[in-house]
Amino acid sequence: MAIARTDLDIKRDVTDALTSDIRVDAQNVDIDVVGGVVYLRGSVESYAARRAAESDARAVEGVLDVINELVVAPSFGRSDLEVGAEVGRQLERNLRIQPGQIAVEVVGGVAHLRGEVDTLSLRWLADELARWTPGVIDVVNELKVRELPEQKSA
Repeated sequence: MAIARTDLDIKRDVTDALTSDIRVDAQNVDIDVVGGVVYLRGSVESYAARRAAESDARAVEGVLDVINELVVAPSFGRSDLEVGAEVGRQLERNLRIQPGQIAVEVVGGVAHLRGEVDTLSLRWLADELARWTPGVIDVVNELKVRELPEQKSA
């Protein structure tokens, strides 16, 4: 039989989880717990840190849900052009993605991905590569998946 955990216990464990995760600088993260629901507020430096903080909180015993209101606020001043170029380099480095297959435009830190890819997994991969690029605060994935020709049965 599981022992009910208090909101205070959950908050303590979420705080410990975030401060011990090297992917998250938790000094600007406020944590509230109400009825087992964790509210994350404040700011982190990257989209990756935002996702890591939510994942860490969800892994704590007794957490019923996580409301992630963290804002991505990179501390370094990279222009949208620089961030877009870096996203493009990340995509080009991956051998599964054909050069020139994906167009990238970054506006206000939001990376827009456009073009066509062969599979749903390539669409997901491009999204992940963009999200983990420093300076990206969100991704709008407009990639279309090519329909594969129907296979005829013998």
